[in-house]
Amino acid sequence: MGLLACPDCGRQVSDAAPSCPGCGRPTDARAAYLRPGPAGPQAKPRWYHHPVVIALLLVLFFPLGAVLLWTAPNARLTTKLGATLLFAFLWLAIIRGGHAGNAGQATPAPQAAMAAPTRAYVLPAEIALAASAQRTRSGEIVIVGTTNLPDGTKLGAELAGGQDYDIHVAEGAFRSTGFTDHGRPLPAGSRKVRILAYFNEAWQSPEVLSAVGKGGGRLNGPFIQLEDPGVVDSAKILDAKLTVQLPPISAEGAALDLVKRAVLTVDGKRSATDVQTNVALFMKAPGLQPAKGWTVSGEGGSKYLISYSFVDGEQGEQSATWEANTATKSVRYVNEAAKNFSWSPAE
Repeated sequence: MGLLACPDCGRQVSDAAPSCPGCGRPTDARAAYLRPGPAGPQAKPRWYHHPVVIALLLVLFFPLGAVLLWTAPNARLTTKLGATLLFAFLWLAIIRGGHAGNAGQATPAPQAAMAAPTRAYVLPAEIALAASAQRTRSGEIVIVGTTNLPDGTKLGAELAGGQDYDIHVAEGAFRSTGFTDHGRPLPAGSRKVRILAYFNEAWQSPEVLSAVGKGGGRLNGPFIQLEDPGVVDSAKILDAKLTVQLPPISAEGAALDLVKRAVLTVDGKRSATDVQTNVALFMKAPGLQPAKGWTVSGEGGSKYLISYSFVDGEQGEQSATWEANTATKSVRYVNEAAKNFSWSPAE
């Protein structure tokens, strides 16, 4: 009795065994293929059983690669098992990674895929307008309102002798810059505000004029008037005179006003003018210009820090800071810039 190599799996098989214990190939015809010495010529494996082809298919398309691997006549059982397990784990890792990547990405909303078309402006039968007053932390009054004029329409506002002729309608709303009484907060109470607009090339864009007509010819409503009632071909204007309520001055606004009106003594010399006037004079000096302007921050209780931001040439943005106490009505400068801005000589 001798040991011979099984041609399928290569395992050593007794010449007396009925079949190979490794792959189960019967040995009843062992006289033909199990004999000592060199085996006879074997059939050349088909091209799709080549190891390189099987490996590529296991990577690119695992099911087909596995079928070819297990039908390959010259592949050992251990090779088949090892390759199958290895590439099966590899495919599972790839599939799980793909699912995780998709889960981490938010599904884009329909609006992100395709922006909603801009709704075309439809001229209403009558032009409407409403306005109110708001007060900022620094005490300024801002006129805000709504209108059904087309977006981009340029408006003007006049309040307490102040003017802002560069207001633009955006999404049916508008907002002015801040109004003051020569730098002082306007007191609370009722005030008249005028909102106006001219519909010519100097005021309005071609898109706005296309919507409202040349000279505002297509406009109607209680606030629409003839610019020159004495002629038949007069252009139209918007002229709304409204009453608004100015809100009370906030604590921050009162502190800022206290600093602006303060006439301080610096190194024993009383300033000829108040802080606000001094700051305005300094901003006319070469190399100095306003930056963010006035800001207010609370220190607690009745104490506030008032700062004025400016640009000082190559030194860049600087800040002058004062402390105001609204309870005692006192003001003192805090840093060197504020000290410089707190005094001016008499003329």
